[in-house]
Amino acid sequence: MSALKQLVHAITGFSRAFDQQIAEVPLLGQLFSPKWNIIQGNLNDGFALLSENRLQSIPQQISPKDIKGPNCLRLSTKDGQIRNLQLPAAAAPDPVSAVSLTLDTLSPIAPEDTAFAIQSTTKTTKNSDFSVSIALSSKTRIKQFLDKANEAGLRLSAIDICNPLQPLVNPEINLITGKNADTGFSPTQVWGVSCAGLLIIALALNLWTTTKLEPQLEQYQALNQPAGLSSAMAQQVDWQKRISVSRVWNAVTLALPNSAWAQSMVIDKGQLRLSGKAINAAALVNALESSPVISQVRLAAASVQEDDGSESFDLQAKISAKDNPS
Repeated sequence: MSALKQLVHAITGFSRAFDQQIAEVPLLGQLFSPKWNIIQGNLNDGFALLSENRLQSIPQQISPKDIKGPNCLRLSTKDGQIRNLQLPAAAAPDPVSAVSLTLDTLSPIAPEDTAFAIQSTTKTTKNSDFSVSIALSSKTRIKQFLDKANEAGLRLSAIDICNPLQPLVNPEINLITGKNADTGFSPTQVWGVSCAGLLIIALALNLWTTTKLEPQLEQYQALNQPAGLSSAMAQQVDWQKRISVSRVWNAVTLALPNSAWAQSMVIDKGQLRLSGKAINAAALVNALESSPVISQVRLAAASVQEDDGSESFDLQAKISAKDNPS
């Protein structure tokens, strides 16, 4: 079994278990269990609505128009059967296909004319096998019931097999579709739709805030802030970005080797002009480039050899922090 099928199987199992737990909660469970109308009948005598105390023939005693809600035709054992089948654990992801392969021995009806649906599944302890309860009927017979119901003006939403012990319970399977009977909105569906709705609302609010509210807030702030505040704030930001003279001086003195000393330093509009003496003026370019606040170092003028053997230097550089110290 592929990873995708395993994931789908796990999600389906979790959803089914969650719905079952909610269904057992008093009052709350009834909200997710629509009230079905149970119909009994046969092809010769017609249909009747089954209730707690009586059986009302259709349409003689009750009109199909007066029957509100979904209708389930409950077949007698003459028209349908319940069979049990043992399946291996490997068939758990797709028990319907496993049942289809055994229809020739499981059903007295020809396989091509057999309508079936899995009514319940029970795990067994032996080799992790499990047993399934299967409702069987004839596709031909089901079509005859549907045609007769249409002639009587009765719409059948489901067909299942009669359980003599529980004649009025809601249907679990539907032989018309071969799947579980429609139970309306399940707790899992309601939970999923609610989460999706909340997500859509959150995204819509975020989009509205971004496109409508924030521009309006910016306009309101612009109209209500004192004159000159924007300029003052810009100047403050620019001042915070500047590097102090003391920091530049400390960086220069740390970068200069012991064989060099500065005689003057001028800072103007982010540019540094540094002059002094050194044993090797050309080597100062690389030395100053290693400083965290100085970049683009170059010789502003040619070095001059002094009488004492040193060289005068005149350097120009850009003041810009290469790191982001606190």
